[in-house]
Amino acid sequence: MAEPPYWLVWREGGPGPTYRHPDVVSAENEAKRLARANPGQAFVILCPLSRITCSQFVVETFDPTDDGIPF
Repeated sequence: MAEPPYWLVWREGGPGPTYRHPDVVSAENEAKRLARANPGQAFVILCPLSRITCSQFVVETFDPTDDGIPF
């Protein structure tokens, strides 16, 4: 099932955003608030296009009672 869209506000050169805005209006309001509080700083509104996850593991099981001697 697809995740609903969300928007992020990021300060150029700053750390990664953490809050997911539920709509673009909320993100724009936050960007304006931050820009007012930080004159000269630029804030960008981002909307993710995709997410990539790698979750492959190789699991090896060992028998602790096996001494390796085949007889």
